[in-house]
Amino acid sequence: MGFKLHSRSSGGGKVISVILMLVGGLFTVSTCSALFDATNPDKMSLVAGMTIFGVVPLLGGMLLFWKTKKAEKDTHLEFTERMILSLASKNNGILTAFLLAENTTFNLEEAMQTLDQFVIKGHARIEVNDNGGIEYHFISYLKS
Repeated sequence: MGFKLHSRSSGGGKVISVILMLVGGLFTVSTCSALFDATNPDKMSLVAGMTIFGVVPLLGGMLLFWKTKKAEKDTHLEFTERMILSLASKNNGILTAFLLAENTTFNLEEAMQTLDQFVIKGHARIEVNDNGGIEYHFISYLKS
């Protein structure tokens, strides 16, 4: 039985951000069309209204959407790291790409790339076993 990757849902932030972007975008577009109407003398009020009810919600929605996506990515990366470290701990500090792929939703290529990141960061080293297979040795879990 392996680990399955998941991410905590932050759907509420996405929904609110999309609503803000839609409302802000629609209000901005409709106000822009009214600005070019020659029969409307009060252009300053339109610009003020467009800024308050159009541009601000549009930009706020975009910012909220970006922050929500970043939080999801950070949560996913944190969970993935903990899951890999737990698996390494259970295997005496030694993992292979095959073992990681077998116990997660990663394919072999994703497993290799993920394990290579631990090597790049100095948390693991690569060794070739007696059968010619590549092993990732997690330094903190290895017994002296």
